[in-house]
Amino acid sequence: MNRISKIVITGVLVLSVTAFANDSCCPVSKTSNKVATKIETINQGKKIALNDGNYFVYKFSAKPALGNTVLIFKVFDANNKQITPYTIKGAASMPSMAGAHDSDATIFKLNKKKDYLLPVGVVMQGEWVIHVTVEKGSTPIFKGVIPFSV
Repeated sequence: MNRISKIVITGVLVLSVTAFANDSCCPVSKTSNKVATKIETINQGKKIALNDGNYFVYKFSAKPALGNTVLIFKVFDANNKQITPYTIKGAASMPSMAGAHDSDATIFKLNKKKDYLLPVGVVMQGEWVIHVTVEKGSTPIFKGVIPFSV
């Protein structure tokens, strides 16, 4: 086997293993049984629809910088009443340094104002993402990625 073939095969294997391990290689569309199967990029200040008719908005407690910041989610029903029926999980990572600064998936905490809170530790300047999963019971109804820069 020539050198180029070996390089191509090695690259395909590395990408396959990485995609399988991340569980995020291939976005697919939402399904009628309301299970989230598409990973969406979400932006601050926008209403993000959930598969069950509710929606959420998010913001950071302060502009992300080195150190700790808090990601704040507020979930509302169709009547704009704030609700808390979900488990929301988040994990921060730095895509350019895969595995080096990744945090484990952590469940957002609820405060007295019914906000979901996730502390995020930023240890290096650069491009970051937070992978978010909203679950109803044990069923994921939304998966998204929040990109941000420090």
